[in-house]
Amino acid sequence: LNLFTQSNPRIAESHSFNSILNQPTRYQQIMKRLIKRYVLKAQVDKENDEVNEGELKEIKQDISSLRYELLEDKSRATEELSFLIQKLSEKLKLGPTTRFYE
Repeated sequence: LNLFTQSNPRIAESHSFNSILNQPTRYQQIMKRLIKRYVLKAQVDKENDEVNEGELKEIKQDISSLRYELLEDKSRATEELSFLIQKLSEKLKLGPTTRFYE
């Protein structure tokens, strides 16, 4: 007697019923797809946000660099203006008849 080769209709019927129950319904399939789509969109949005954050950091760095460059230019211009005022003051002390040569 070989029990494995004989098919019992009740076992086969039970097996097919269980396989039907274990198969996802159309609703479940659609929900899984929607969830996957939502998760992928959230990941893409997060990646785009990270790019934007990186761009913002780069812009902040550029603004900071520009600020220091402008401060250096202002410092040089102030020194040059001070030097020119000093030369003008010396020229005025010499009097109108004396010529000032650089």
